[in-house]
Amino acid sequence: MTQTLELNTFYGALPVDFKTSYHAVQQQIVTPACVMRPRTASDVSVILKTVAQYECHFAVKSGGHCTFAGSSNVEGGITIDMKYFDQISVIDHGTVRVGTAQRWGNVYKALEPQGLIAVGGRDSSVGVGGFLLGG
Repeated sequence: MTQTLELNTFYGALPVDFKTSYHAVQQQIVTPACVMRPRTASDVSVILKTVAQYECHFAVKSGGHCTFAGSSNVEGGITIDMKYFDQISVIDHGTVRVGTAQRWGNVYKALEPQGLIAVGGRDSSVGVGGFLLGG
């Protein structure tokens, strides 16, 4: 059975918006061999199984705010860019689902009109995933 992935893969040429999506120059100057942008959890699963099977050097990018090279970008390896995991949905009045690529400023803007708040990054451009996992 062949599985169709819903991701964008860039090999040999980086996406136009890729380098500028990083906050720090240290991350911008790192050049991966391949950038993968999954759209579904199944895509992520297939990517990680492949990375593990072939023992690929990889990094995962959420918001791209970390300041040291190699934290969310990898020289000559695979960068998994979670760009499309940017949803914000209120499940009920006390539970919110926030995608790993979302920025804290957008989270606060979405929650405020509903009388909700989240404890997160103080800089509105910081990505949710990296902040919660420490970079």
